[in-house]
Amino acid sequence: MALSSSFSIAGSFEKDIIETASGGLEITFIGHGSLMMKHGGKVIHIDPYGTLTDYGKLPKADLVLITHEHGDHLDPGALAKIRTPDTVVAANAASVNIAGVAMKNGDVQTIVG
Repeated sequence: MALSSSFSIAGSFEKDIIETASGGLEITFIGHGSLMMKHGGKVIHIDPYGTLTDYGKLPKADLVLITHEHGDHLDPGALAKIRTPDTVVAANAASVNIAGVAMKNGDVQTIVG
C-alpha cells in the first residue's frame, strides 16, 4: 500500500493507493464521511457533502453511494455537481427518492462493474 498526499484543484486531500489484482484502487478522503475512489477507469463518490469542497471541480461519478439521509451524507447540491445522466446512485431506503438502487445493511450488489 502506498500513501501519498496531493493537491487537487478543489483543495488538498489525503490519498491512499491500494494495489489490487486488477490495478490500483485510489481512495481520496474528502472529509467527514466523504470519499472518492478511482479504479478501472470508474469514479465512485461516497456521501458527497458540498460544505467540504466544490464538487463541481471533482471528476463526475459513475457511481454514488449514499449511506444515509442526513444532510452531511446526502447533499442534493453536491450530488447534482457530480451526477451525469449515466451516474448510478445507490442509497438506503430512506434516501431512495434520489437513488436508482435501494440497498440496506448487508446487501451485496455489483453495480457499474
